[in-house]
Amino acid sequence: MDWGWLLAAAVLLAAAGLIVWAVCAVRRRVRAFSRAAFGTVSLAKGWAAQQERLSLEPKSVSGMTKLYLPQIAEDFPQFQYEQFRQQAENTLRAALLALSAQEMSGLKGRSAALRKQVELRIADTKGRGEREVFEEITIHRTEISRYRKEAGRCVITLQSAVGYRHYVLKDGMVKAGSKERLEQTKYNLDFLYIQDAEQVRGAGGDKAVGLTCPNCGAPVTALGLKRCEYCGLEVKEVNLYAWELSGFTEAM
Repeated sequence: MDWGWLLAAAVLLAAAGLIVWAVCAVRRRVRAFSRAAFGTVSLAKGWAAQQERLSLEPKSVSGMTKLYLPQIAEDFPQFQYEQFRQQAENTLRAALLALSAQEMSGLKGRSAALRKQVELRIADTKGRGEREVFEEITIHRTEISRYRKEAGRCVITLQSAVGYRHYVLKDGMVKAGSKERLEQTKYNLDFLYIQDAEQVRGAGGDKAVGLTCPNCGAPVTALGLKRCEYCGLEVKEVNLYAWELSGFTEAM
């Protein structure tokens, strides 16, 4: 009898048994993890269900309204928060729709800084031959997340929890995002109020302040009385002693 062959066969059988045992152990652990994490033994199905839940659950926002609103009301006795919040949400929605339409008519009357931000983003996507689409936009909640005073200006930062369908088209095909699944995210919106133009100028803030010509809509990028470089009309800074949205960013 060839004992060497029998020994080799026994080793192979033992190795195969160990492999089967290891695979079964891993499967048991994966199923246990999936059951604990997702409520199902199928990790793939559990992950898909989790992604679906996340697509429907609004993001939490940094809600500091109760802390900052009394400070703002003390500095600005005429400040109407509910009206301010509603206008902010309407402006954010209008900006996203303008990005989808790739045209600026929906932002007529909005701040020059906001219009410039949206205009540049549209130009960037058009330059790549793409179109960014936002559909079924829902703003779940908006709160004050920060209030600060610096160099002659005040800044209120609002944070909004937003849900929508968001995808990028190129040559008629979806390049990124999904037409079917909702996406939940949040945005920061910075509102600027100039109290002292001289302090802002001294701090080098001219370029950060959005100005616009009321006659032709061309941008004016410095504080104080100016004449429009395009049409010659005398203009004033549109955001002196008034709150204006200086920009919006998606919060990670």
